[in-house]
Amino acid sequence: RLVTSSVRAGGTLVASASDRGAGVDPASVFAQVDGGPLQAARFRSGRIRIPARFSPGRHRLTLSVSDYQESKNMENAARILPNTTVFTASFTVR
Repeated sequence: RLVTSSVRAGGTLVASASDRGAGVDPASVFAQVDGGPLQAARFRSGRIRIPARFSPGRHRLTLSVSDYQESKNMENAARILPNTTVFTASFTVR
């Protein structure tokens, strides 16, 4: 979920992520804003932090997060579910 829906320019956008099973793989966290290039995103202690280096106004955040088990899954086998979540939300830079 998005923790900060409004952030000052140069501040930090914060989202939260958790996985009760295998745990969130920090290397699997990818952030994209307004469909542009991937943004730097750090995961630590259940929080995803993204530097808000965007122009003032409304923007659309897309996060992709996987757990540690994802790399072990065989996507072409029956009854194996993907462990990647894609989340989108709007936020405002002031």
